[in-house]
Order: sequence, then structure tokens, then C-alpha cells
Amino acid sequence: MITKNWLNIFKTLDVTLVMRKFVILFIFITTFTSFCEAQSVKNIRTTVVDDKVEVHYEIDSAKTNQIFKITIKCFVNEEEIQISTISGDVGNNVRGGKSEYVAIWDVLKDVDELNTAEFRIKLSPAIINPWFTTLNSALSYTPIGLRFGYLGNSWGGYTAFRFGSGGYYSVNGVEVAVNLSSLTFGISKRISHTENLTLYAYSGAGMGRWGSYKFTNTKVNPADSTNGFQSSVDEYKWEGNDDYGIEVEYGILAKKKRFIATTGLSHNIGEEDLYTTIVFGLGYSF
Repeated sequence: MITKNWLNIFKTLDVTLVMRKFVILFIFITTFTSFCEAQSVKNIRTTVVDDKVEVHYEIDSAKTNQIFKITIKCFVNEEEIQISTISGDVGNNVRGGKSEYVAIWDVLKDVDELNTAEFRIKLSPAIINPWFTTLNSALSYTPIGLRFGYLGNSWGGYTAFRFGSGGYYSVNGVEVAVNLSSLTFGISKRISHTENLTLYAYSGAGMGRWGSYKFTNTKVNPADSTNGFQSSVDEYKWEGNDDYGIEVEYGILAKKKRFIATTGLSHNIGEEDLYTTIVFGLGYSF
């Protein structure tokens, strides 16, 4: 679980670095910061090996199935120095379960010299395969579509569309096709997270054209003036309606490893009527 509590641990130690042209004695004032629910960085120590700085640390109660994002920053007189050549246990894919973690900064590839410096380490949950795409289908009206979006540690966003055929209707004897559609934009919020499953609630709005047409057979009884009686005949025609309107949708998105499943309701609030349908989808995160 993640909270916004900051833990600062200050350490001061004397280290010696071989600079590009000379040797200087440095004092590193190191600040280590964690950002985690019920977990923190602890037992931190900094050492210098040749011309590299090694940052050793532990993550409290880290399990092997957990993946963390470790960010390390360096400041001199409150001005940040860009760290480019750092390796080891740093970045967006640091897996839990180790007894100790080590990040190695090749200092001299980034700066010519370094005197008093402050290092800050931020521990947060990693965002693994946050982008996703799923099929986006409605049981009626618009059965074919896609949903594409981003799932963050807390909030995310998406866009979705669907389309389908509502059939045909006749205008002056000419059959006209009805193409139905839906386009929405929305946000997602993570509501549950376990080792095997993460759940998000989503909600969005947009525009849609829903409705349907069907071919009907109607019995009519025109008057037969010649014979003086009425006879029943068949009359075939297209009947139905469609309506442009504001579309509102909401539902649940479930993520298990890299597989995604969604289900929810979608409403089209048109001028003539309110249409409602179930929407669902299956997809993949990347």
C-alpha cells in the first residue's frame, strides 16, 4: 500500500574520489527519501569504489512479487545535477526480495568534479505495462469497437469508440443505410490492488448515434371499389428510429498480469429517448 509519508535519513561520511586530473577529499551529505505505504528504505550506506559512488540500501518488507520504481537524484547547493550514467538497482523495474540493493553512479562520466553533494532516493511502486487496448463491444446498437488508454498507479485515462449498422430505411423508395456510432473519453481510478489482480473504476462521456431499423410485413386492407369488398394484401417497409445524443458510460476494468477485461453500462441520452446497453471487452496491456 502507498502513502505520502516522507522518511528522511541523513548520513555524513568522508570519501575519496579519483577525479579526471586530481584527487580530492569529499564529504557527501546524503538524503534518502522513501514514498511507500508500510514500506521504506532503510540501512542506507554510501561508499566510493574507484571513481564510482555506490549507494547501498534495503527495502523494508519487500516481497519477491513486488516491483518498485527507484529514483535517485543528486543536488549541490540545492541545484540538481543530472545523473545519466547510473546502473544497478535503480529505475522502474527493481524487484523486491533482495537482502540489499545497490545503485552504482559513474560520477566522472557526468561531472568533472564533485564536492559536497546531497543524494535523494524516492521509493514508489513501479508502473508496469500501463498502456492497454481492448475490444469494446455493446450487446446492441454498436457491437464493434476498441478502447485504448493508460492505467497509472492511481489515475488513468482512455478513449473508446464503437460502431455498427442499424439496418436501412426507405426515403422515397430508396433504401438508406443507418450507420450507428459512439465516441467517448474518460478517466479511470484504481480501487483495489492485490498480488494477482488490480481493479479500476472507469467513467466517460461523449457523443453517440444509436437506434435500429428492421424490415416489417404489415397487412393492409385497401377498398376494392370494383368488386365492393376489401382484400388483404402485404405491404413491406423499413421501420425504426435513430437518435443523436450525449453518451455516458461507467464500469469496472480488471487487470491480471497483462490481460485486461472490462464490463459496464453505456447510456445514450437522445432527444427522443434514453437508450441503455451493456458494454464489455477483452484486451492486453503493454
